[in-house]
Amino acid sequence: MIYSLSGKVTHKEDGFLVVETGGVGFSVFIPRHLLAKTSIRQKISLFCFFSPENFELYGFSQKEELSLFKLLNTVPGIGPRMALKLINGVGFSHLMEAIVREKGEIISKRGGVGTKTASKVILELKEKVKKMDLKHKETVGFEEEELLEEVLKGLGYRKKDIEYAADKVLKGSDKFEEKVKAALKLLAQKYQKR
Repeated sequence: MIYSLSGKVTHKEDGFLVVETGGVGFSVFIPRHLLAKTSIRQKISLFCFFSPENFELYGFSQKEELSLFKLLNTVPGIGPRMALKLINGVGFSHLMEAIVREKGEIISKRGGVGTKTASKVILELKEKVKKMDLKHKETVGFEEEELLEEVLKGLGYRKKDIEYAADKVLKGSDKFEEKVKAALKLLAQKYQKR
């Protein structure tokens, strides 16, 4: 069983990258946020999950993310690909918060799963997630994130761009108005580069 993997990134595509170590290149599926900040020739260390059914390797930068991923895989009907889709769609900390607070609509809406699946995730994992020791937790709440999304959506920005801006500006301690200004500035810069 592969527990961890360290090496140099030699290839990168949508959803996965190749990590070379000891002359062998491992194809590893990783979360979107990690893929976005990883570059070719960069050295990387990952905590891994191997799926024998699909013969696929999944990697995470934090042990807590790997723990949540493993928990998601214990829910009937959820395999590694859907577990990664949930983490990508909802976000690591937000997914944990949604499970604990029984916010099934957030899991289904952002994770792209049905309401039955979202309810099953909550039912199966709520108590287990409560016991997880989180070393890093995002301070931003759902309400502020949803409000920023609504503001940017109202201004005509696309979902992908809204997610990009929200991910960059919501983690700070600025007032909400400052976050909106920062998001608009980021998006303006992004559109100028096109």
